[in-house]
Amino acid sequence: MLNRQAKLYQFQEDFSAQYQVELVGLTMDETLAKLISTQQHKQVTKILKTFKISDKKYYHIKCKTLAKERKFDELYNFAQERKSPIGYLPFYNYLMKEKHKREAIVYISMLSGVPYSKRLQMHLKCGSFYDAIQLATKEKDIQSLKKIYNLIPSNEPQLKTLVTENMSKL
Repeated sequence: MLNRQAKLYQFQEDFSAQYQVELVGLTMDETLAKLISTQQHKQVTKILKTFKISDKKYYHIKCKTLAKERKFDELYNFAQERKSPIGYLPFYNYLMKEKHKREAIVYISMLSGVPYSKRLQMHLKCGSFYDAIQLATKEKDIQSLKKIYNLIPSNEPQLKTLVTENMSKL
């Protein structure tokens, strides 16, 4: 453990001296987050290999960092690169934690294995009434459509009309 800490300290010192970015004294996770936020891709790869950081841990750190820094396009591209070893629920959760509801909506459709009722709640939490209506209609859930109808703000008559039309079709 001391060897690992010594290696980390040496890495931080070398990087800080070379790029004038202060890393000394940060934890491993903080160091990795700082490298991600400053887009030091080669250094990130080096630290991942040197310290044998798992894909899951890396995904969590990168996801959390990009959500915190409002780098939504980069986060989406990261999610699309390859199949996420942590799934897509953490992407949604980190965005919601940072109160980026509109961006979190994108990841709901990527989720697999999440029950209908939870996905519906997630859409409603994000204020994505249109998607919630589509989902409830697809599931032929009149009770949820009624609930959604009552949640829709009065300044959205088109959505209320859509709910009414969908309920009459079912």
